[in-house]
Amino acid sequence: MVIGSQLKNKNYFFSGSANHSRKNFIVFCFISLFVHVLFFIGFLGLQTLELSKPLPRVVQVDLVSFVPGPASGQGDVSPSPDPMPEPESVFTPEPAEIPLDTDKVPMPEPMPEPEKTVPEPVARLKPDISLKAKPKNLKELMAAQKEKEKIEKEKKTATKKPARKLKAKVNPEAALKKAREKMEKKIEEENRKQISEALKRMQSAIKKKQEADARSVQENSRDDGLGPGAGTGTGMGKQGYDPIDLYKMKIQFAIEQNWVFNDMLAKMDQNLEVRILIKILKSGEIRDTTYETRSGNRYLDESAKKAIKKANPLPELPKGMKSYDVVVIFTPKGLK
Repeated sequence: MVIGSQLKNKNYFFSGSANHSRKNFIVFCFISLFVHVLFFIGFLGLQTLELSKPLPRVVQVDLVSFVPGPASGQGDVSPSPDPMPEPESVFTPEPAEIPLDTDKVPMPEPMPEPEKTVPEPVARLKPDISLKAKPKNLKELMAAQKEKEKIEKEKKTATKKPARKLKAKVNPEAALKKAREKMEKKIEEENRKQISEALKRMQSAIKKKQEADARSVQENSRDDGLGPGAGTGTGMGKQGYDPIDLYKMKIQFAIEQNWVFNDMLAKMDQNLEVRILIKILKSGEIRDTTYETRSGNRYLDESAKKAIKKANPLPELPKGMKSYDVVVIFTPKGLK
């Protein structure tokens, strides 16, 4: 029995402690949940809370120029009124003993009271209102200050050197075209000089050859016993030259004078050539110009055709010729 009761007490103890610990755990969970809820609510409230910023202090200034004080540096003190003069003391004699017999002794007459002297009030000096300077408007002061700064700035800028104007942007294509035109003019002048010199050399060579031919003809006529007017009988022009050969020289000279070309600018093969067929009328006018063969270099081909167009019209054809077809050959070294 004792053992059974002990076992019952032991079971009751363990069951009671288990129930107590379960209650404690549930209470602890509720407390923890409540604390977490309060924490999250406070965290969200702090984000929406806006702290009031302190407002800047306001300073009020009264822009008024006061009346200047006295030169001695003392303040504006109104003059104090003169002190009231004290009334003069009047001697009053003590009354004498009057005898009982009033019929025989006369009564003294009463002394008149002294007049009280009242001091005249001193007039206070009021400051002259007209001396007060009127306060200036703040806007007028600021406008005057800005005007002064503007005048000083204009004086400084007047002494400085004028800024250089920015150069306008140069178009590369226009600059290249202008440089090419300038180069073409320069080359054209040089070509004219070279052509004139070559023409002079050609004329001198022709003259020398004509003189040599004339001498040889004279020597042959002497050897053969012929007269000086026998001639060669070959049908050639003056002194052994065909008129068409002289005309070809004139054509070449006229076209070369109008040909603007620079082999250094073209950077091409010196063995290239372009052949252009032209038809010349009796008056020297060029009727047709066609490429017989092209060089493959556009600059050379176009410059050759432009030279022929500029040389139009050419000199008149020799007598007896109505038209003349000729092929003009251009190379980087010159005309053939």
